[in-house]
Order: sequence, then C-alpha cells, then structure tokens
Amino acid sequence: MSKNDLPEVIFLRNIITELGLEYGVLISVYPISERTFRHVKSPLVLNVKREGVVVWRR
Repeated sequence: MSKNDLPEVIFLRNIITELGLEYGVLISVYPISERTFRHVKSPLVLNVKREGVVVWRR
C-alpha cells in the first residue's frame, strides 16, 4: 500500500477536489506525521509553520 492509498489521503483528496471545483481554488496538501511536523526543521516544514493556514483542528 502506498501513502496515496491511505484512508486519510483518500479523504483529503476527495475534499480537495470538491473544494477546487466549487470555488476554483488550488489547495496543496503534503501529509506528514505530527512527529515530523513538531520536530523536523526542514525548509518546507518551517515555511508551513510560518505561512500555513489551519483548516481543521482536533
């Protein structure tokens, strides 16, 4: 099973497709673990922390 077949990714892909078609927007998703988000200091993660938009909270 690839990462693209995980239930969470399929769920996100379906929502992103619906929103994109309805509102004419492009939404980028790069699924990573919470551990990676909290501890990795890569340029991508740092940029997401600085510029990302929260669309859902637990």
